[in-house]
Amino acid sequence: MTTPTYILTAPGSVVQVSAPLYVTGNGPLVAVPPLILSGPSPESIIAQITQNRKQALADICIENGYSFTPAAIEEKKLETRLDKTPLIQITRQVDLINPDANFSDEHTIAYAVFCFILAPDQNAPNGEVTHQFRNVIPDIQRAWMKDIYCGELAESTVTAALNDDIVKDEAGNRCYCAMVGFEVTARIDSKNPYLQG
Repeated sequence: MTTPTYILTAPGSVVQVSAPLYVTGNGPLVAVPPLILSGPSPESIIAQITQNRKQALADICIENGYSFTPAAIEEKKLETRLDKTPLIQITRQVDLINPDANFSDEHTIAYAVFCFILAPDQNAPNGEVTHQFRNVIPDIQRAWMKDIYCGELAESTVTAALNDDIVKDEAGNRCYCAMVGFEVTARIDSKNPYLQG
């Protein structure tokens, strides 16, 4: 009996026995056809898009021509702790499904990206702090919109909202906060969210 060889033919999706399996018995050797086991990727399409967007934001750094370098990039949690800034947080706000029966697999995924930066001068006027960080929103837009197809997972991406303000962290420190909203349109199988539609 020969030992089959297992090959991962696509990232997390297909495992194939590449060699025929010969089974001995009372009669001659019997050849068994290669076995193919198909299954979904270990991450849903939306989770893959979110990970792709986090990687896009990771491109932001002074060395790449941006105005700042984040100390951390993370998915937004229930609490915002500003113990490390600049901090970029990405959150998925909503997943809208196109109600048109002909496009039931079309999803619009809304994201909000926040950036928190501790104000260097805690006594400076709000306008001065906002002006100092005036390139943060364009930097986030540039990094996100470099690949509007999200690594071939999406059909399009648009900027949906822009805003900035001065906020206070838990310790009462003043921070600049930028928010950029994006909408990503993708086709996702309505019966299996692990597959593209």
